[in-house]
Amino acid sequence: MATPEPADGHPEVKGAVRLKKETYRAWMACGTPEAADGYQQARWNAAWAVAEAKTWVWEEFSEAMEKDFRLAPKVILGKPSGASGGEDGNSLTLFTVGVGSC
Repeated sequence: MATPEPADGHPEVKGAVRLKKETYRAWMACGTPEAADGYQQARWNAAWAVAEAKTWVWEEFSEAMEKDFRLAPKVILGKPSGASGGEDGNSLTLFTVGVGSC
């Protein structure tokens, strides 16, 4: 069964994955240990952001199921309240690593 996701996604996750891809390209271009360390950190941050987002979605789904199990799929598949981040304290903080030239 696929994980239910909000309609607009999680911008924190998208940003973390984008950063991970950029650091990978920098590592492949440079090949330095610093670039490898940057990629490893970005990879960990992306995995953490994905895990946090999944946890948040499942908690929302669980709360909706507790309220009314017949409406839960409609609640979770629609736009959840506070999905834009920051409003309800559920925003994720990403740690950035420098993606500079070699």
